[in-house]
Order: sequence, then C-alpha cells, then structure tokens
Amino acid sequence: MSQEFNNLVNTRLYPVLWVHASPGSGKSVLCATVIDHLLEQNRHCVYFFFKHGDRQKRSLAYMLRSSAYQMALQVPAYRRELTGMAKYGLQMHGLDALSIWRRLYLSLLSEIKLEEEIYWVIDGLDESESSKQVVDFISAVADFKNQIRVLVFSRPLPTINQYFHKARKRTPIVEKSLESNEDDIRLFVVDEIDYLPSDDDFKSEIINEIIRRSQGNFLWVSLVLKRVVRCHRQEQVRQVLETTPDGMNQLYGRMLSLVADLEMPEDKILARILLSWAMYAKNPLTVEELSEFHAAEIRAVMDLKYTLENI
Repeated sequence: MSQEFNNLVNTRLYPVLWVHASPGSGKSVLCATVIDHLLEQNRHCVYFFFKHGDRQKRSLAYMLRSSAYQMALQVPAYRRELTGMAKYGLQMHGLDALSIWRRLYLSLLSEIKLEEEIYWVIDGLDESESSKQVVDFISAVADFKNQIRVLVFSRPLPTINQYFHKARKRTPIVEKSLESNEDDIRLFVVDEIDYLPSDDDFKSEIINEIIRRSQGNFLWVSLVLKRVVRCHRQEQVRQVLETTPDGMNQLYGRMLSLVADLEMPEDKILARILLSWAMYAKNPLTVEELSEFHAAEIRAVMDLKYTLENI
C-alpha cells in the first residue's frame, strides 16, 4: 500500500483512499501503523475504530463526536468555534448523527481555513451501524475547501463497493486491496517461532508450513501460533498443525467441537455462559462484571482470567 499511501499524504493526488481486505488479514494492524506514522510526523491525525460488538463504538453519532473532539484538540480555529457554541448552551449529547454532522461539520468545519491538512483514519467501516452514511460523510468532507484527507479500512463487501462507486461521482476515491500480505505474515511467523526451543531446520519447516496454509489470514496464523509456542516436543508441534483445519470457518468449527467435548460438566456450563455473552452482549463485559452476573457458576473457579484464556 506504500505507493497509494504516499500519494494520499505527500502528492495529494486524491482526498480519499479505501483499503479493503478479508477478515483476519491484518487491516487493523496496518491501520494502527498508519496512525502511528502520521503522529510521529506531527501530522494532524483523527482516527476512529468501529466495533460491531460494542453499541457505542458502532454508532455513527459517537464517531462524529469523537472525531470532532480530536480535531478540536489539534486545530485552534475549530476549537474556538466549538467553545463559542458551548457558551451558547449547545449540547451534542443525544443528537442523532445527521444533526451532529450539520452543526459540527457542515456549518463549522467546512468554513474553517486550515493551516495544515487533517488526516482522518477510519477502521472497520463494515462494522458501523450505517456504512452508507459514513461514505456519504467522507465524500462530503473531502469536498470541503480546507485540506482533509481520509483513509478508510473495511472488508470488501459488495454494498460498500456500491457506496464508494456512487461517491466517486463527486469525489476522487482510490481503492487498494491488501490480499497479497505473505511477506508481512512471514515476518510475524518468523518472529514468533524464534522463541520455539528447537533447531533452525525444524523452525524453517514449521514457518513454511504455516505460511503455506495461512491463506493470507493473520487471525488464523495468530491462533495457530498460540498453540505451537506452547509445545515442548516436535511431535506436539506437528500434531497441532495436523489437527488444525485450514480456514477460519473450519477452525471455529473445530473450537466448538473442543468445547462440546469438554470432560467436566462445570467447564461445559462455563463455556456456554461465555459463548452466550459473546453472541448477545451489546457491549463487551469485564471479568468483574461476568463474575457478578454468574457468581454461583464461577464461585469455585480459582483464576477466572486464566480460565477464560484457556477453556
């Protein structure tokens, strides 16, 4: 993505870059790297990570408020305008996304002359409550008279592709696929396998096998490596690889089978509790909250955090 990113930041050939890739392919890691790079260069950088499993973090209204707050911290002219609005008693909390957009962006930000560009980085577009509205806002922001550059990460969903296709009629938008990430995966695997207590030939064999089967999926690689680095014998490592299915769907199926095959009835009950909360909770739970809601079932667990990581 280096050339496209360079064009966005340095040559300013276009105001919006849409980066897409399959789940588990490292989009969020790359997004975080981009943010770190911009901040290290002392650029004005505003960022937001949508999370479908968190009601607040999938909210478009929350994204707009958060981004406005970050811009106010970095852009004095915008901060003065917001302060002036606050003095007149204008409150943003409780307003819908469109109202926030009109008041904080369309009426204020669009009229401010920026001394430096603002880079707006958004991850997980496909996890927002309204991908269409986000794309509409992005394309409108790119049309403001001030210099705002937008970098968006998401899965390559057909609906999102349609939204960007329509947005291109008013704003230049470049897209980039991240399907080819074998070099990045190799670096990650080599770094992790380096801690494996074995000879270099065996390490090389395992590295090549994991990369060959990864299908460009960082998440699959990460889950496999967590099991591999716990092994103490070469036979154990080979058994992990032989029993791990290719692809995330098959791997999740294997995990569910392992839960179903738990020997202790108490472990099965705890596993069902965890899966139920993972599926239906509107917001992520802390370990303390889980302990409070299921005190009877969890009372005998010696170390709940350890159990959650290993069940």
